[in-house]
Amino acid sequence: MSVEQLFCSILFQRRNMTGHKLSNMNIFEATREGDLVRCQELVEAGIDVNIRDDDSVTLMHWAAINNRLEIMKYYISKGIRIDEPGGVLQATPLHWAIRDNRLMAVVLLVQNGADSTFVDSEGLSCIHVAARFAHTHIIAYLVATGVDINVIDRAGLTALMHCALKHMSLDPARLLIKFGAATSIQEFYGGNTAMHCAILSKNHVVVNLLINSGASLDIPNDKNETAFQLLWDCRSAPWYDVCVLKKLEEINGYDKNLPLLERIKANDKIKYWSTIATPAVLYYFIGVILETRLVYVSKLTAIITVIFLLFLSRRVLFTRNFSSDFPLSVYFSTKFWLYVTWFLWITPRISFLLSLTNVSLSGILCYNFYKSWKSDPGYIITSREEKFVTVIELAEKGMLIPRFFCCTCLVRKPVRSKHCSDCDCCVAKFDHHCPWVGNCIGANNHRYFVGFLSMALIVSVLYIAGIVAYWNEVCTGKYPSKSANDTAMPIILFSKYMVCDPWVSWALVNVMIHTVWVIPLFVCQLYQISCLAMTTNEHMNLYRYKHFQDPKTGEIRSPFSRGRLQNLIDFSRIRIPGCNPPDEKNWKNLFTLECNESNSFLVNPHSHPQYV
Repeated sequence: MSVEQLFCSILFQRRNMTGHKLSNMNIFEATREGDLVRCQELVEAGIDVNIRDDDSVTLMHWAAINNRLEIMKYYISKGIRIDEPGGVLQATPLHWAIRDNRLMAVVLLVQNGADSTFVDSEGLSCIHVAARFAHTHIIAYLVATGVDINVIDRAGLTALMHCALKHMSLDPARLLIKFGAATSIQEFYGGNTAMHCAILSKNHVVVNLLINSGASLDIPNDKNETAFQLLWDCRSAPWYDVCVLKKLEEINGYDKNLPLLERIKANDKIKYWSTIATPAVLYYFIGVILETRLVYVSKLTAIITVIFLLFLSRRVLFTRNFSSDFPLSVYFSTKFWLYVTWFLWITPRISFLLSLTNVSLSGILCYNFYKSWKSDPGYIITSREEKFVTVIELAEKGMLIPRFFCCTCLVRKPVRSKHCSDCDCCVAKFDHHCPWVGNCIGANNHRYFVGFLSMALIVSVLYIAGIVAYWNEVCTGKYPSKSANDTAMPIILFSKYMVCDPWVSWALVNVMIHTVWVIPLFVCQLYQISCLAMTTNEHMNLYRYKHFQDPKTGEIRSPFSRGRLQNLIDFSRIRIPGCNPPDEKNWKNLFTLECNESNSFLVNPHSHPQYV
């Protein structure tokens, strides 16, 4: 028997023993297909791991682009050169892995010394390739491992410019800016900044992002065109975003030749205070109109006219953050006028005890409102160095994905957290963003929010009782009590009481409106806290979170429930004799769940994230 026959016989026996099918693939085919055994056999038979195919592509290129991690590790152990350029673009395996979004291959190459500054035939280094293809998590990993975020390619373009030119996507550009990418660098051939690039490529997403991040609009390019001029000249273009136009109007102070009225209209501070003051002024004018001697048809017409005029002038009066600024200003305005009415109209006509009770509970209401409004709801904030450590750790574990990592805040997501787009921050045990308190409701202020709702409900009931007492004192003399035979008298008497003092009646309408939204919100919160052991976000997105589904039965239940009473104790953090003490977890530091023997979930910061 010849040596070749003996080798084939031994090879056949080995494959039969390992259950591996006989393969005739060459080493490049085996690398692409992920056949580690075949690759090992061929290398052990004498094939050089640094061999190239007909296109001058190495084995490491094919392993990297196909994410064959075990084969890559084997080749590295055999001394393969990992920074060899190959292919049409003369790119390295690291370039190839980045182009195909192979994060784990990128991690393996970087860990083994791959040169992330190598430039291919297009003049692109690795971070430029990642930005061009909008691979956000690879950009995060490269920057965290020390790649210069502002490195320029052969044309003078930064990674941020590549994002602006190539992708109408928010995440990669936002991540670069969060990590400190410069917005004032100008490329070589046109002198354009990242803002110029975004405008020229009609990328309104990145234009919005750059304006919000404070990017300069007055840097001229080689044609002496500033970004502001380019934006203003193309404001009627189909691609133009309405938000961009509004922002331009707000910063129109750049143009000193604009009329005074236009500059005032574009002044953000004036529009902000206009937004804040409008509800208070509107409340007063409606009350004044109701107090006039006009017939009610004329009063209603006047009120509708005032509201319609406000609607027409909304772009002049209100900020672009109207939806977030206006509800809070409505609440402050109505509360201000309700307390003015209480002290000037109602207090002199009611008992001292009722007035004192209302004032005392109003103090508790204001405290809970302030804590809901101004306290930290549980923002997850880390330093730049901590972000880098987090990115590297998650990338090496294969967890640098949206399920575990927020590419906006650049933090690892704890259990029950969520990124709030209004606050632009991740919040621990996120419940919802409440426009009425102008803040997120999360782990730190949720109980104050529920306290605010309960006090608001009680104070509203006391306010209604005060108005009824006021009517009995002031209006009873004007209108007789109901007769025994007139069943329609209660409705008639109520309508007459309503017109007895229109200002107080207008206050009653506002109290009723507050009561209407407070009652269902308060009941819903209590039900979710006690019975469901869920937040509002979890209740609304129940099927997005795997840990609410029992792994054995598929039943929907909360892994955080400890019984209805105990859930309330845990939430309120109040110790009750005879009951278990409240469970005071730090929701900022809890990242995973595990299942115990009774098939119940437990929060564990060190377990594998199987059910997160």
